[in-house]
Amino acid sequence: MLLRPGVLSGAVLFRPMVPFVPDELPQLEGTGILLAAGRRDQIVPLTEISKLRKVLERAGAAVSIHWHDGGHELGQDDVDTARTWLLSRNSKR
Repeated sequence: MLLRPGVLSGAVLFRPMVPFVPDELPQLEGTGILLAAGRRDQIVPLTEISKLRKVLERAGAAVSIHWHDGGHELGQDDVDTARTWLLSRNSKR
C-alpha cells in the first residue's frame, strides 16, 4: 500500500510492523485499514503499531485498531473483528 496505492481498497493487517517509511507518502484517502495488534506481543512492540498508524494516517488512510489481549498469536477475537470490519466495509458499497 505504501508502494502501490490504489491496488487495494483496504486491508486487514495482523501484527503489522513498519516495513519502511517512503520519502513521499502515497495518497491513501478512502483506504480503510484495520491493524490487529497484540498488547503483549514480544515480536511487534506497541511502538511499531503506533508508528505504522501515524504513517498510514498521514497518508490519508482511515485506520482502525483492534487490540488482542495476548501476544503475537492470533486469537478468535482477531478473526471475529476482521470479519466484522470486512463485512461493514462491504455493506457500504
